Amino acid sequence: MAIEWWVVIATLLGPVVAVQTQKWIERASERGRRRQWIFTALMANRATRLSDEYVRALNLIDLEFSPKRFGGSADRKVIHAWRALFGELGNGPPDDNQDMNIARAWNERVTERLVDLLSEMSTALGYTFSEEELNPSEGSKLSKVLGTSPPGLI
Repeated sequence: MAIEWWVVIATLLGPVVAVQTQKWIERASERGRRRQWIFTALMANRATRLSDEYVRALNLIDLEFSPKRFGGSADRKVIHAWRALFGELGNGPPDDNQDMNIARAWNERVTERLVDLLSEMSTALGYTFSEEELNPSEGSKLSKVLGTSPPGLI
């Protein structure tokens, strides 16, 4: 009786390949969930920017959006936009002694960089948002027109 070695090899390797494939799928799903959480946290707090969740999400961008083999160009754009925002935040707001117009200009630059970051993240995650939807100051303009303040906006 001849032993068919390919049957033996398939019998031994089949379960190993199946388990490794399942682990790979779970890692990819978990990475997607973490990236989604970062985007959700930034979107939810884009008007206030002071919550711990917002800061934690910003700090995780480098880890979760580091370019991998798949989706590398979209992730590189996210990292580039994050570094632009980080650079602006690193400059810090102007001193109290300086002109208020300088402080407003800095705040507008930070907002522009944040909108760029959210835009790149939404593209990387498969969403399509307009700049108006991503811009936290658009909500405050709406509240001036309506005479009310939408929830979560200052």
